[in-house]
Amino acid sequence: MQNRPWQQEVAVITKHLPAYSRLMWNLYRDAGLTRRQKVWLTTGLAYTVLPVDLIPGVIPGLGQLDDLTVVLAVLRRVLKASSPDIAQSHLEGVGLTWADLDRDLATAKGLLRRAGRGAVNLALRGVFGVAKGALGTVRWLRRDRKSPG
Repeated sequence: MQNRPWQQEVAVITKHLPAYSRLMWNLYRDAGLTRRQKVWLTTGLAYTVLPVDLIPGVIPGLGQLDDLTVVLAVLRRVLKASSPDIAQSHLEGVGLTWADLDRDLATAKGLLRRAGRGAVNLALRGVFGVAKGALGTVRWLRRDRKSPG
């Protein structure tokens, strides 16, 4: 990954989003793929659609970036499990190369890593806040039981 502003890095990946969508669709429709490969594709798609994941989509940018990272990793895994000819055919069919996929995946991972420190700290503060609130509620309920009625 080159030393450039994160906005430029995201722009490069964003330009490939339609191709990655077509690639996933084409792979899923390929009768030559194994059931396991299709399960991987379905899992990757489900991760992006379902509201529960590592970084929720309500966190602008990061939520979408972790979804994209998962999809790119799944696409790479499915293509690597295919024969080289089939993988190359699918990539060329949507105007991508292995270098595009590898670079975009590395960029997405790098952006998550850089942003991760702040996101992890924020998430931990939220988790600890919820835990403190729950403990306070338990203490309050115990006090309420002990007091004479």
